[in-house]
Amino acid sequence: FGPRCRHRGLGAARRGAPISLLAKKGGKGKGKKGAGGPKGGGLAEWSKTLVIKPVDSTALRLVAETVCSSYSSSTGQPLHATLKGGADLPKALWAAPVALLVVSDKAPDDAADDAAEAGPEAAGLTLVYANLAGLELLGAANGDKEHQNFIGKSVRGLALPAQLPADKKFESGYSKKLRRIQASSSGAGGAASEEEGGEEVLVQGADRWIVERAVIQDGQLAVEGRGVAYAATSWVLGGGPETPGAVVCTPGGGRAVVEGGRSLEELEEAVALQGAKVRSLKESGLSKGQGELDDAVAELLRLKSLVSQ
Repeated sequence: FGPRCRHRGLGAARRGAPISLLAKKGGKGKGKKGAGGPKGGGLAEWSKTLVIKPVDSTALRLVAETVCSSYSSSTGQPLHATLKGGADLPKALWAAPVALLVVSDKAPDDAADDAAEAGPEAAGLTLVYANLAGLELLGAANGDKEHQNFIGKSVRGLALPAQLPADKKFESGYSKKLRRIQASSSGAGGAASEEEGGEEVLVQGADRWIVERAVIQDGQLAVEGRGVAYAATSWVLGGGPETPGAVVCTPGGGRAVVEGGRSLEELEEAVALQGAKVRSLKESGLSKGQGELDDAVAELLRLKSLVSQ
């Protein structure tokens, strides 16, 4: 390798290209054109198609660390117990069982390594950061694969304030209704939006706080704001926590059907009690076709259907 080749390899590595891929490009040249390598535009163009995971992005790792430090500064506690004393805080936050969203009213800039400025048609809040659970809340089916369609993008209609009330840096117990997001699958600069008639989501009992860190600007200490963070351990689809048929969701796919304000565990207990009632009526001599037994069986079936949803 000559000096120029070494410099090109180093530059690509700094942009996040896997070392194994760089090694393949410097191989014996026996592979077919276009088989796993750059097409037409060379290595520079090829590197633009690489998707950098949030846990590997320098910019997003800094955001994750700032989110956690801002929370701890406001509360004296870690954002979640799983984040206490972790060796890799950004990696732990990415997988933490708490839905985290960071929003800003600034246009997309360096929020993600591969994010570009959104066009004028994409006016809205910028989703500066979201972890896996946060992307799940927004409607992503697979956050590990879809994060680039959300993070760093301008989101039309995302109904989460990018400012806190005056003189406040932290607030708990916050609740807000919004609709799940339809993210653009286009390249950098695409926008995400809440679709009309989309699935309604209630973010309930959330903490929210200003995300900021101390920096040196022009030789003086200053505070750099990155937006407002929202963290929730559950959210509700299809109405409020008292709406029959609504579903209370938790990170990782947890779901509990609400029936008159009852959780899944309470519904299962109700099924057991109703089943015992049906058995008791049968043992007392009642048979099918008799009103009291038929009503009890119908109620048992109704409760079972709620549990299975």
